Amino acid sequence: MTGKRRRKVATFHGIDIKIQRSNFHLKELRKSFEQRLENEAYRFVPEIKEGGKQHLYRADNPPPDDERWGLMAGDCVHNLRSALDHLAVQLVIANRGSPTTQTYFPIWSRRPQRRIPMIRRAVPLRVKGGVHPKALAMIEDVQPYKGSASGTIGNVMKLLADLDIRDKHREFITTSSVVGRAKTSLPWDEAAQNPSIANATMKFTGQPIKHDQVVAVVFYDPPLMKPDPDLAFTPAITFGRGMPLAGESVTGGLWLLWQRVGSYITTFRDFFPNYPN
Repeated sequence: MTGKRRRKVATFHGIDIKIQRSNFHLKELRKSFEQRLENEAYRFVPEIKEGGKQHLYRADNPPPDDERWGLMAGDCVHNLRSALDHLAVQLVIANRGSPTTQTYFPIWSRRPQRRIPMIRRAVPLRVKGGVHPKALAMIEDVQPYKGSASGTIGNVMKLLADLDIRDKHREFITTSSVVGRAKTSLPWDEAAQNPSIANATMKFTGQPIKHDQVVAVVFYDPPLMKPDPDLAFTPAITFGRGMPLAGESVTGGLWLLWQRVGSYITTFRDFFPNYPN
């Protein structure tokens, strides 16, 4: 006589591993670039124009972009997206259902619809295998079709899905740029006494850091006849052309994804009897 089959218990362990792995790749990406900054790999040469009214800063023989940056960024995104799919599977198990190969966490920009002759009719959101109604409501609340205002969790989910699809089918393009970060080491009181520096404005071109490429233009009023020796730029890894968030910081964007999605996943803790097992 065979014994009674033991029912599976939902576990958070595999989900947590995926979240941690995503963070590991993000940290490796940061570490790779920080090493370059510590080695002062990037130099920018000023060119004074219009009698000191404009100072153009050009990149001077920068190192080539590291091909591993896109791989590490893609791995970070994929593991975070995978954590959501693992969550869906475990929620089915928590609901005493049987997950299948088609069980995944849905991220829909448009409400799911069923095609009927001549019409389309909206259908309820579902997770293959079935999840508790409360869990399903929590999943639907973060769907991009619920609202796409910048900064909302739905917008974050859409960005994650778009980046993951990009990484699966095409190269994850990253480059090095100077994006809105510059500082002068001149003490504040000394800078305030120099009207040219105190009134200076800056424009970043957003262009990749390539040799002789202008990355920033500083406007001085009154003109400054010599370059500010205390002015320094902080480069960053940015999303390349054709990518979501093109021109913005990769590490900043991925950290936002990791933080927001990771926090969202933990809101399902009540469905796991031994959380965080």
